[in-house]
Amino acid sequence: MSVHIAFETPQDVQEQVYEMVKSLGKDGRGRLKKGANEVTKAAERGTAQMIVMAENVNPGELLAHIPMICKEKSIPF
Repeated sequence: MSVHIAFETPQDVQEQVYEMVKSLGKDGRGRLKKGANEVTKAAERGTAQMIVMAENVNPGELLAHIPMICKEKSIPF
């Protein structure tokens, strides 16, 4: 388990989140931010409403700072 993962996500939740992210990516409004840098900027600016991180990031340290920012800004992750 990577450093940014607090618990294992159930399969049904993974599928629901995947469908939500897929639909947001197709809406054409540019609301979906991808990559550690864009996500970090959105979280620090307070524009992020929710952050979804992959469980299989290697090395996990790439995302280790994001949960701390999310907790500080009260953003669900």
